[in-house]
Amino acid sequence: MTQAINRTLGNTLPGILVANTVTLGLALWQGLALTDLMTAYWIQSVGIGVTSWLRLKNIPLERYAAEIATGPPYRQVNGRDITDPAKARKFDLTFFPIHYGGFHAIYLFAIYQFAGGALSIWTIAAGGVFLLAQAVPHLTGREDSAINAGNISPGAAMFVPYARILPMHLTIVFFGGIIATGIVLLPFTALKIAADVAGNWLEDKVSVRPSA
Repeated sequence: MTQAINRTLGNTLPGILVANTVTLGLALWQGLALTDLMTAYWIQSVGIGVTSWLRLKNIPLERYAAEIATGPPYRQVNGRDITDPAKARKFDLTFFPIHYGGFHAIYLFAIYQFAGGALSIWTIAAGGVFLLAQAVPHLTGREDSAINAGNISPGAAMFVPYARILPMHLTIVFFGGIIATGIVLLPFTALKIAADVAGNWLEDKVSVRPSA
């Protein structure tokens, strides 16, 4: 039964659920505002970006060569397609942190500009729970560590992390006017967990990982 669940949802799902549950518990215990939760999720998302960059770095050049040969070009320098696998990986390793980091700089600005948030020890603790859940598979040498390339393609590896940004983006756009009141705390948490599960499922589908 456990193996079947792992094959369906991925081996990292338990850590995701535990981290979200502990964070919500901290929020309810300490009376944290939605802004505090969003900052903790921002820390988690940055951690996902770091592990995603490490996974990009671990993708073999042969897979870049296959993608260049079969897929539509999406890497260009001075208007020219990049056809060398080593240069393509170097491009991705440079472009991803700039693009992904830029998104997160905007999110962080929006959180504090519209909600007047403040970084607290409980916010850092909540964010640390997510970073720990993200790091444990790698630190313990498990093959389902997020930095393992599996059979993921470079293009998919660039796309998957952005699925994790969706709940923060939706909350800022649709609930920005009431974000400081904490009214949307539980719906936001539900949206966040659903997006994490969906992102984990997508990541598992595009990357071969052990089921045990």
